[in-house]
Amino acid sequence: MITVRRVAIASVVLALFAIHTIADAVPSCTPPPGTVSVPLTQVPSILLQTLIDSVGEIAPPGGRFDRTDVMMVGRNRRLAFFWKAGNKWTVATEHGGFGYSNPLFLYHLDEGDREAVLMAQKIASPNTLCAAASELQASP
Repeated sequence: MITVRRVAIASVVLALFAIHTIADAVPSCTPPPGTVSVPLTQVPSILLQTLIDSVGEIAPPGGRFDRTDVMMVGRNRRLAFFWKAGNKWTVATEHGGFGYSNPLFLYHLDEGDREAVLMAQKIASPNTLCAAASELQASP
């Protein structure tokens, strides 16, 4: 006989599995016209440092991070991608936890890449990430 407790445990396990699956599903987004995708190795250090100062330690793209609220790695954020158009940079990230999301940040870097200024931010989900990143990059 199936008990209420077993059903509850099975529901929690299924929910955690679903969150884990969603967290792995960061879509591959095509940058809008006039914008290029930039690999982590070519991102200016001031941009990375400004982001870390704002959100804390962050895993590299594809790196291990805590997708759910269960602490395993000790980092609940991971970089997804970087787009650049002129001095405007869109940074897409993953934020693990009970409410997994994809925070997006729009930065302006001055000439010479000495200062990164946060211009806007937006929260997306995996199924809205590409559209939200394109909208953010197009903002003035």
